[in-house]
Amino acid sequence: MTLPSTALSLPEPYAAALRTGRVPVVGRLEAGRCLLDLRSVPPEDDERLAEAVRAARPATGR
Repeated sequence: MTLPSTALSLPEPYAAALRTGRVPVVGRLEAGRCLLDLRSVPPEDDERLAEAVRAARPATGR
């Protein structure tokens, strides 16, 4: 059975950083991307997820 959903697609290196972050986030790896299934995130946790993704972003040398 296929369930409708939307996923946030991030580069694969985000997966490890998200799992080990202050607020652990577990996604799935598919075709070289880290996918975060938003169906499993309650709306009240959207900002916490956004913060975790921002914290996991690799440094760009700026």
